Amino acid sequence: MEMLEKREVLESMIDFVNEDLSNVPEHRRVGLYYKAIAILPTDEIADLPMPHRQDGISKELWGYLINIQSTLKNFLNEILDPKMNGGEIVFEVVLKPSLMIMDKFYLRHMKWFEKDLNKSIDQIILWQEIVDPDSYFLKFFVSQALNGIPKSWLKKCPECGKFFLHPHKRQKIFCSNPCASKFLQRKRRLELRKDPRKYNLWLQKMRMYQRKRYETAVRANLGANVKIKQLKKIK
Repeated sequence: MEMLEKREVLESMIDFVNEDLSNVPEHRRVGLYYKAIAILPTDEIADLPMPHRQDGISKELWGYLINIQSTLKNFLNEILDPKMNGGEIVFEVVLKPSLMIMDKFYLRHMKWFEKDLNKSIDQIILWQEIVDPDSYFLKFFVSQALNGIPKSWLKKCPECGKFFLHPHKRQKIFCSNPCASKFLQRKRRLELRKDPRKYNLWLQKMRMYQRKRYETAVRANLGANVKIKQLKKIK
């Protein structure tokens, strides 16, 4: 798998992992389901009835998708664990002979994976025995996309908890500007609370700024002479 292809697979996978499946409306569920299985191994899903947009998605299939997402989240968190040191991500498999027959996905990709696997000292080595085939299929699939990817590419936003890719040398801690802004504002507020005088001055500035933005937005929609209501105070 080429680096560009790996990146595309990872970005699609991360988009799926970041979805809040508990709040997805019914009309989006079937589309999200097909989008997910397009980037994930479908060995275990193939025996289940495929949903149609007009019928919606069954509780069984949706529950399966939630389990898949949970497995992927746990795996990515495991990779980002500070205890795991190294420059690249590698997935090493310890296979029980008694389970080789049932592990169709592994046998299919065994030759390719052995060729691609590089066990240098400065790489992360993750391993597990095959106890849960569903979980293993997913982890092995993800390992192919992650294998050889610099660990610095994979990030988790400390503000919202979402995963993201950042394949650049410039440091990036947050997934987006809004998350960075929320964090900095909260930090600034906590620092200012230590000095009541500075905190009150900051509150006055923020109220004026908020008031100006509100008035500009209202007058743009309703006209220049409209009466502006009093804004709620910032706490």
